[in-house]
Amino acid sequence: MVRVTVPPGCYGLDLDDGRKAHTRGRPYVEVDESAARTIRKSWYGAAGVVSGVEPHILATRATRWCRVCTPAGRRWNAWNDQCPRCGAPTTSDQEKP
Repeated sequence: MVRVTVPPGCYGLDLDDGRKAHTRGRPYVEVDESAARTIRKSWYGAAGVVSGVEPHILATRATRWCRVCTPAGRRWNAWNDQCPRCGAPTTSDQEKP
């Protein structure tokens, strides 16, 4: 199954074979690969209104902590020497108490 991202306020898609894919309150619908391929080739997919491509996420296993943002701390990626939210310096996982 492929997740197709839909715009805010969209409750589902009518697929080309007559089926309906409902969001059920989520920002995406799940469809099979053939339906996702058809969506990608359609005007809506080409214009970026809906996306039938799985998102790619770039992150690291190692994290850095900001103790200023919240009492429990906030985790950021390993390359954040400074907190993107408040600007305070971050500490590595090994320095976390």
